[in-house]
Amino acid sequence: MMILHGSEGAWSGWSHRNAVLLAAHGFLAFPFGYYQGGNVWNAGNIHEVSLDRSAAALEALRGFAVSSGRVGLYGVSRGAEHALLLTSLMARDGVPGIADAVAAHNPPDCICGAFDGRAFRKVGDPETGWLGMAPSVLCSDAGQTVRVAAKRLATSAMRAP
Repeated sequence: MMILHGSEGAWSGWSHRNAVLLAAHGFLAFPFGYYQGGNVWNAGNIHEVSLDRSAAALEALRGFAVSSGRVGLYGVSRGAEHALLLTSLMARDGVPGIADAVAAHNPPDCICGAFDGRAFRKVGDPETGWLGMAPSVLCSDAGQTVRVAAKRLATSAMRAP
C-alpha cells in the first residue's frame, strides 16, 4: 500500500507513522513523499506535483514480490485528493497499473489549487500555523471528474467478486 501524506508534507512523519501501523498488521506499506516541504505545524509549498511520478512509484511497489502484484493507495487530506485524482485520471486515460484499492481519508470536496504555504503562516510562530484563511480553491470540472470517477470506482469495487 502506498501512503500519501497530507499538506503537512512527507517530512512531518505522519505518513511514516501510518505506514508503521499498517505494517504491524501485515501490510506492505510505503510512505511516498509526492512533494517536499512542510512540517508538523505547517503546509509546504504544494505546486508542480507530478502524477506521473506517483504512478511510477505505484508500479514499482507492485513489483515487490511480497505485494503479490496487488497494490492500494491510502491518502490523508491532500494525499486523499492526490490518490483520487491519480486514480481517476489513470482510469480515464487507460493508464496501466491503476491501484487495486483506494482509501481516501478526509479528502477535500474539490480539487485544491497549488499554493505557497508560507503565505498562510504567522511569521515567527510555527505552532500557530494557518492564519484562518484558506488557500484559493479551484472547484472546476476537474473536481467533478474526481467525484464521478471515485463514485464509479466505489460502484465497481462493490460489484467485484
